[in-house]
Amino acid sequence: MVSLEDLNQEAHHHGPTVDEPQFISLRQAGAILDTLSVETRRAIMREVCADPANPAAIAGRLGLSVQNTSYHLEKLEESGLIEVVGTKYSNRGHEMEVFAPCRSAIVIEIGESESSAREFLQGGGSDTTEQIATDGGRQQASTQSIPRNKPTPK
Repeated sequence: MVSLEDLNQEAHHHGPTVDEPQFISLRQAGAILDTLSVETRRAIMREVCADPANPAAIAGRLGLSVQNTSYHLEKLEESGLIEVVGTKYSNRGHEMEVFAPCRSAIVIEIGESESSAREFLQGGGSDTTEQIATDGGRQQASTQSIPRNKPTPK
C-alpha cells in the first residue's frame, strides 16, 4: 500500500502537496461537482484515497470492468481530482498507471472575496465557508456559519 506521504515525495506537483487543501472558486467548483455527481466516480475516489492503485486493482475491488473503471478514472483526472503517480507492471509485464488523489481536501470559496475561505480557515474573516474534503477515503461535506462581531446572548 502506498501512503499519501510516499506520494508527496514521488509526485511532481506544481503547487500544493497532497496534504495541502486546494482553494477553488464557486465557479470552478461546478465541473468538480458535476464529475462527482456520478456514484461510480465517488466510489473510485474513495478507493484511490484509501489505497492508490491501477485501474485493474480498482475495478477488482469495486466489481467493475476495467474498461468502465478506466473511463471514470479519465473523467476524475480531467477534473483535477486524481493524477497518475507512478507505474506498476502486471504479472504479464504490461505497464499500468497508478492513480492517487491530487489533494487531501478541496475548499470551495463561496464568499465575495477569493481569499474569504482562506481567511476563515486561518481564524479570521468570512461568515460562511463550504468544504468538500476527502479524508482517509471518506468524502465529507460541511457548511459552517460563524456569527461575526455579534454580542453573546446573556
